[in-house]
Amino acid sequence: MTGITLTLSSESAGAVDAAIQMAQAVGVLVSFDLNYRAALWSEEEAGQAYRTILPKVDVVFAGDEEAALGVGPSEDSMELARRIAAMGSAAGHH
Repeated sequence: MTGITLTLSSESAGAVDAAIQMAQAVGVLVSFDLNYRAALWSEEEAGQAYRTILPKVDVVFAGDEEAALGVGPSEDSMELARRIAAMGSAAGHH
């Protein structure tokens, strides 16, 4: 999944949620690339969406600036990764 899909419409965001649920139902790992694009939505909107989706996925791809939108600012890449992991992943729910 990608953050861009979340921005396109409420229907596409709903499709992301449905796809995650279907993948989890059959034991498929779900990856999510935050892929923030300022032209598509605000940092606040993106952060809120990221905080909702991150606990549902297994693998996260993000640069430091993107990760900070979802879990708060930090100069330390490992700290950002720890914060994402602390949100809980879908893998822990299987």
